[in-house]
Amino acid sequence: MIENFIKQAQYIDGIEVFENYSLTTSTTLGLISEARVFVKVFDENGLEDVISKIKRERLDYLILGKGLILFFPIKYLVLLLSLVFHFQ
Repeated sequence: MIENFIKQAQYIDGIEVFENYSLTTSTTLGLISEARVFVKVFDENGLEDVISKIKRERLDYLILGKGLILFFPIKYLVLLLSLVFHFQ
């Protein structure tokens, strides 16, 4: 199912999808961590479209906020979304 998402997500405007994405530089202690699938969301339309696709595929996901995150697990198997825009 995640493979279907990866293939089809390339056609969604306003997002960028990465596989086996290193989260190490995102941790405050520089601990090794990786996301199986990491999605950068650049605008609200992209967010709506990607959430709709995730729900259709019945995938587990987690939205990362802008707050300070000290620790990540070594490997995230759920889809991670990172919002790189400001809500209005």
